[in-house]
Amino acid sequence: MHDVYVTGAGILTSIGHGCVTFWQALTRGDSGVGAVTRFDSGWFPVQIAAEIKNFPNISPYCPAAESSLRLSARLTLAAAREALNQAGLLSPEGVCTLPSTGLLIGSNKGDLWDIEQQRWRTQQSLLPSHAKKITAQILLTDNTYYGVLPRVAEHLRLTGPQHLITNACSAGAYTLALGAEQIRQGQASVVLCGGVDVLNESIYAGFSSLRSLAPERCQPFDLHRQGLVLGEAAAMLVLESKASCQARGIQPLAALAGWGMSCDAHHLSAPHPEGKGTILALQRALKNACLTPGRIDCLVAHGTGTIGNDRMEAQAFRTIFGEAAPPVTAPKSMLGHSIGAASAVEALVAALITQNDLIPPTINFETPDPECPIDCVPNQVRKKIIRACQTNASSFGGNNVSLIFTKPSPHAF
Repeated sequence: MHDVYVTGAGILTSIGHGCVTFWQALTRGDSGVGAVTRFDSGWFPVQIAAEIKNFPNISPYCPAAESSLRLSARLTLAAAREALNQAGLLSPEGVCTLPSTGLLIGSNKGDLWDIEQQRWRTQQSLLPSHAKKITAQILLTDNTYYGVLPRVAEHLRLTGPQHLITNACSAGAYTLALGAEQIRQGQASVVLCGGVDVLNESIYAGFSSLRSLAPERCQPFDLHRQGLVLGEAAAMLVLESKASCQARGIQPLAALAGWGMSCDAHHLSAPHPEGKGTILALQRALKNACLTPGRIDCLVAHGTGTIGNDRMEAQAFRTIFGEAAPPVTAPKSMLGHSIGAASAVEALVAALITQNDLIPPTINFETPDPECPIDCVPNQVRKKIIRACQTNASSFGGNNVSLIFTKPSPHAF
């Protein structure tokens, strides 16, 4: 069995580009929510989202030569290069210095925004020659499976195994669990994992039709919450074996100590009312990490701000951890819900919590919900020594993933 460590992290969200800026904004409790600008939202009853602004002008990891790539690929490459640079695996040319590195990306609609824009332009032009050209592009590149994954591999020159995970909102965390398993089983020494999704009109329309969108803000676990806020993000982490870290002389950010996965087998969109699948994923992660519930010092919640999900998740936490459940933070209150990227973002947050001994707040929390009896670290950052931080992701289709991050042993490196 091989230990698994996080040696690099990269992120772009509505509140910050890069880990340093992102972490500062997160611990301040900044909100990235504002008016939708990526498409015309005037025909929707709600017109807010958490968009990534000023990209690529702010990111140092997105060269002008890649401006023709679709937005999902550019965001992923920027996050991946930051992670590889932090891990000491990025060349001056912007490619990975270890080509055998594996690549796992979680995304549900990676290229859909670009596809929507392209098809709209085609429809407006009504030129048969243009339409024929676009049809060929749709066949070759307008499928998620032919989109972001091979583009990222090509530009980073990665020849290791590649996987695309589309397990709804838990997709990003699934990549980390599967990548960690490859390392633990000795199938890989370095794996680049994470998720990306770009805000697009189709997804917005879908959640609007479900009446899941909050009109003003996201308020996880608050009694008066009105729903989720959609967002977008890219988050990538470098996972590495202990032997590889030691051979390269690099100090890890955190250890990925355990992971657990499950399925509710209950409903396409609604979570199991008793949280059975979530409970099972949390339990499996604890067992995988050889930890008892009392060893967990912080929980990073899925925390969508919807009534059913929040109550189910809070009850699952109480089932596992009892009345002495550790404090909980819900990053979606600031970042919105970035679908396939969300659980990768929250994994990165958990790693930073473990490294910095700070728990970011759950903002917009005003009135406790009696059916969510948890300490959600309301509105202000909290200092706390973190030995282990556990995440939870519960998504459409009943897909659940839990990850546990711990501090690296001070004597191991």
